[in-house]
Amino acid sequence: MTQQDLHILGIHIPTSNGKQGKQDFWIEVNDFARENINNKAIILGDYNTGLSEDAQGVPFLGVESMRNLLDLGWKDTWRYTHGNFSGYSWYSTKGNGFRIDHVFVSPILHKVILESYFSHQERRNKISDHSVLIVELEI
Repeated sequence: MTQQDLHILGIHIPTSNGKQGKQDFWIEVNDFARENINNKAIILGDYNTGLSEDAQGVPFLGVESMRNLLDLGWKDTWRYTHGNFSGYSWYSTKGNGFRIDHVFVSPILHKVILESYFSHQERRNKISDHSVLIVELEI
């Protein structure tokens, strides 16, 4: 695969814009996903969204939009390599864990996923309030 063959969308879906603002971001993300469903493409970043199994506490806003990605055939690399095991990338001030950082790959890339894991050192050392998600692909 050459660099020209790979489409990458890095995102941060903010929570500060309210429900409508978050939904507007999700519309753009899902449009990109539909437009690139047959391409080698990756959508990665801080989604500020997760599925219910990815949260210790209040459900996320935007779950249906994340499910749309999955329904289109996009693969959540972390879930692909870890199954139902819970892993969290961010913790609230109450100590509840949430997996809000994700890497999704288009359907034709799922077979090249080797590993997906969190480096928690950066969060524990307060370099970031998020753990770093590392994804290894066989290119």
